[in-house]
Amino acid sequence: ERAGLPQEAIKFVTLSRLTARIDNNAIQDGFQLYFHLFIFTKSGEWGVIQQGRDEKTLYARRYQWYSEKISNLCENPHSGIVSSIKRDQVLNLVAKESRKVQNVLVDLVKENLNLVIKELAPKVHIIFKREHNLTFEDFSYKSLKKIWEKTYKKPPSNFQELILTQGIGAKALRALTLASELIYNVKASREDPVIYSYAHGGKDGHPYRLNKKLYDTTIQELEEILRKIKLRESEKLELFRKLPQIFNF
Repeated sequence: ERAGLPQEAIKFVTLSRLTARIDNNAIQDGFQLYFHLFIFTKSGEWGVIQQGRDEKTLYARRYQWYSEKISNLCENPHSGIVSSIKRDQVLNLVAKESRKVQNVLVDLVKENLNLVIKELAPKVHIIFKREHNLTFEDFSYKSLKKIWEKTYKKPPSNFQELILTQGIGAKALRALTLASELIYNVKASREDPVIYSYAHGGKDGHPYRLNKKLYDTTIQELEEILRKIKLRESEKLELFRKLPQIFNF
């Protein structure tokens, strides 16, 4: 209200949570988010810049969202995913190819858990022939019961609601996906959704040497945009402070 925004701006809080959960949980590429920036206008446009880090390799990956380019928040929603590496196996539940899996996941958590366990038990050994970091314990009655308890009181009506359910994180989604693939014979996308690799080069010399001049020019352009945004001085200073983090200096 202080910024003169319409009442419907409250939806931005949900969008902020949703974009973070999708990039951290629905896309399982080994990068954990450590930076999140949500920008919006009075007219209702919004954008998100998030960055994740692979703690083993120390590589970073950037996720970009722009409302004007999104037709479905849970299907290929990114305007860009920036990374210097492309991985062979990435569970991507927001790929177009995962649409059937999304529907099955929503239906699965509404099923009787005992029946699901009964269907899954004879096939669960097949899961451990695949590449993932789950254990048999993750498919035990005790572990699956915890997932069902999260959705029992308020069953999700769609995949977006499932993603936003408190307690349904990356591990739960991975277990549910593998169970769905075995029981219902559906297949989630395992293709890395990287759309765009570094235009400026990388600090480590990959895929090519960092173009510092281009980096500086890009930052100057972003700073100019921030100067023109109608915000309180303290809010602008906070955005300027975060700008270097976006470029992972």
